[in-house]
Amino acid sequence: MTQQPRTRSGRHASTSTRRDPQLIAIVVVVALVAVLGLGFLVTRLIGGDGAAADDDPDIVQAADGDSSGCETTTRVDVVADPAISTAVASALAPLANSPSCIDAQVAAQASDLAADAISRPEGVGLGGSLPDVWIPSSSLWVAQARSTDAGAARLTGDPAPLARSPIVVAAKPETASALGWPDAGTSWKALVEGGATSAASADPRSDTAALSALIAATGGSPTPEVVAAMSPRLAVPPAQGRSPAQMVLEDVAAVMPTSELDVIRTQVSGDRPGALSVAYDESLGSLDFPLVTVAGDSEVGAEAVEAISERLRSEQSLAAFSELGLRTVDGGLADRYHDGFGVDAGASAPEPAAAEEAVRGALDAWAVAGRRARILVVVDRSGSMLNAMPGGTVPKATLARDSIVQLVSSASPDTEVGLWSFTTNRGDAFIEELAPIEALSTQSTGSSHRDRLAAGVTGIQPIPTGDTPLFQVVLDAYQRAQENYSWGRLNAVVIVTDGKNDHPSGTLTEEQTLDQLRRLYDGMRPVRILALGYGPETDLAGLTRLADVTGGLAFQGLTEQEAATLLARTLPEL
Repeated sequence: MTQQPRTRSGRHASTSTRRDPQLIAIVVVVALVAVLGLGFLVTRLIGGDGAAADDDPDIVQAADGDSSGCETTTRVDVVADPAISTAVASALAPLANSPSCIDAQVAAQASDLAADAISRPEGVGLGGSLPDVWIPSSSLWVAQARSTDAGAARLTGDPAPLARSPIVVAAKPETASALGWPDAGTSWKALVEGGATSAASADPRSDTAALSALIAATGGSPTPEVVAAMSPRLAVPPAQGRSPAQMVLEDVAAVMPTSELDVIRTQVSGDRPGALSVAYDESLGSLDFPLVTVAGDSEVGAEAVEAISERLRSEQSLAAFSELGLRTVDGGLADRYHDGFGVDAGASAPEPAAAEEAVRGALDAWAVAGRRARILVVVDRSGSMLNAMPGGTVPKATLARDSIVQLVSSASPDTEVGLWSFTTNRGDAFIEELAPIEALSTQSTGSSHRDRLAAGVTGIQPIPTGDTPLFQVVLDAYQRAQENYSWGRLNAVVIVTDGKNDHPSGTLTEEQTLDQLRRLYDGMRPVRILALGYGPETDLAGLTRLADVTGGLAFQGLTEQEAATLLARTLPEL
């Protein structure tokens, strides 16, 4: 079913406003699951651009038991990472019938989403109540939540870990043997820099192991320049609901950073012990599942939170965590996992290794350099592109070529990019397809697609008598971009022009073009238009109308400096 996107305004390049998250269909599934003799209610909210994550927690709520000993109970809302939430709910359920009379309502929510909610100032975003207690997968997310004044005010105590799981590099046994594990020692940084093995990662914006590995691969200094230089050597395959260990098992990648817990659970759930091997790198740190108190409007007192903490540190709770495949805070691993699962019970479980500034820097840098996308870049070759920007000396076509070379050189190997140019008076066709939409790592006739794109950019040579058949080209490019849509990625058409539709013999009007774009747009498979105008003669209002139909954006550069960086600065905003 076709959906119409939100409308967003075009703007000058100096403005930088992020797009609000999309709200797509919400499906609510209610199921009763029997766990250790207790009833659990699980409510699942699924939404987003083909993604499995959402802003709302999954509720894992222990059903009320016989609480006749309590005249009243104190409700405590707990949000826990999905990796540990069911065990937490099981551990806390008996509190309703204990002298503490605590009704612990446990919800599962991805740690990155919970961190975003806690860090968000009052009145910003969708709102909703915050938990009284938060158990993320790692203290790294506590650092991220504290990166704003609002988050720092809400998280005042020291995070106290409940369990650990070392972050490891996972591989199949044959790959591990070829790499000399465990005798050769392993450095994730060296693996990424070496390039001899197909190294891949989950998305650091949502995966703790990937975030920690990104920081480690940059030597603890994830500046935009360092991350941009590293990104072309690191693939980030679409997860499609799979964990990193599952992707290694399915040969999506040769090696990936993940948690020891993921490696164990993947083998247990698939009944495939021995299917994976791991290498330990202390620079990667560990998951530590800290318990954090969240200050807010709730009247829950310190005694109730302390009762929650004591219960989760009880012998029974720690045994349940160990049975799951987690280590104790001291690094002990349950006996049942010592043999046959490719892990080393004697390996250490170090503390999370990154400072707060490194976490923030890594996430900011990755948002620009690490985003995976399928992009068709379409560049105007009309005669006016031979001219320089006002006050400048470099032709606009040269600025466009240089910006595309920068994009191609810094993008990840699995980013897909195609290149077209267009104008009139070049024969029968307006469009010249300089490079198809392919992954930059694709090899053909002895060279990579990245190399072929860099060479193809030289074909963007303006024709002095050429006009600008913008409307027809936008429609043709949009239809091409919709072919072989790539799920879980940004799918976009980037239009670079310095004017407006100028095609005297053309038959398409703007309204006809907009109407056809509305018909083509598919809200379940969205392709965005990013329209970039070079110079004051650009019809920014017209470009904005074209982009708005697809939920895209339009920008204008008025100086040579603005135009030179326009693509790099605006693409992350889609």
